[in-house]
Amino acid sequence: MGYTISIPIKSKKIRVKFFKFMEKNFRHWSIITGKNPDEWQGSGGPPTDEVWERPTSIGFDYQSGMCGFERDYLYSVIRWMAIKVGDRLPEMKTDETDDDHEVSVTFPQPVPYYNYDCEPFENPVLVVSENQIPTLDKNSRQWAVDEWGIRIGPTAIDHQIMSASEIMLKDGFLFNESPINEMTEKVKALGQKPSNPDEEEAWWERRKTIQLKYLKPTIDENLTLIRKEIQRLGQLWMSEV
Repeated sequence: MGYTISIPIKSKKIRVKFFKFMEKNFRHWSIITGKNPDEWQGSGGPPTDEVWERPTSIGFDYQSGMCGFERDYLYSVIRWMAIKVGDRLPEMKTDETDDDHEVSVTFPQPVPYYNYDCEPFENPVLVVSENQIPTLDKNSRQWAVDEWGIRIGPTAIDHQIMSASEIMLKDGFLFNESPINEMTEKVKALGQKPSNPDEEEAWWERRKTIQLKYLKPTIDENLTLIRKEIQRLGQLWMSEV
């Protein structure tokens, strides 16, 4: 099963130019990490301008098996694309609530966004600094990114922990490396998640602290790769405009 992420381009002229740029300069995650492209499993495809039901868009197709920081890389690239050449809206429908209801969100000024597969709502891209995140309402913090499209803030940390855990499980590290086994045992020692909402929040924070102690080097290494690669694209695009 496959999925598509895409952005609507703000003009036809820019769409043609930017797509050619991405065809020439985009590099797959396996190239960036120095792995053999023949070993890809569930990887994202090259940039495409054949986006079903979104004729003014460009984006990426990817298989459901894609996980870890390869997924973070592709989504960071699509958010960076939205920042650079994407259309903007002052109001959009999102699935910001926990029960997946579509709601209308209005912003002080038009913001870029991307679309996930054929879902009818938009995913805002809010470029802010770490210091500005507390000024966002709780639901909007999930859309906070830096200028390179990389997620930042508390919800980003949760996602990064998941990505680091996924690649370690995929490579079998959780069963072979004593530090990771130690992390697993400490997480288990927390016991079951409390039913009381206040106690549950504290439980998740303790769990996150334990996981970051062991996973942060992997997180930092991969985020550095993602940021450097998008900065490379940014420098090349600046020479084109």
